[in-house]
Amino acid sequence: MLFMVTLLHPFGKGFDEFTKKTMELLSTKLPPYVELVKMYTAPAIGEGARGYTIFKVEKGRVDDGFIEIAKMFATYRNIEGVKVTIEPIISMKDAPALFAELTTEL
Repeated sequence: MLFMVTLLHPFGKGFDEFTKKTMELLSTKLPPYVELVKMYTAPAIGEGARGYTIFKVEKGRVDDGFIEIAKMFATYRNIEGVKVTIEPIISMKDAPALFAELTTEL
């Protein structure tokens, strides 16, 4: 399963601490069932910057993987203005079947 972590961080106060935490995050050893796929960043006009991190978690270890990812990003909780969201995502190839299943259950 894939998880996307979105970090919104304002520029200014707390940005140095945010950068330090991000460097620590990049050096974190992940468990073998969690893979960091890619990290992206984009401007968040009027809000600062937004970062996106994609993780792949081994089938059968989704709960454990989610907990590990959440623990990693919990370190940002004390930085003023930083917002973190973690959500499962799926590929466009897999989406039609899942969405068809979901809409039939509604």
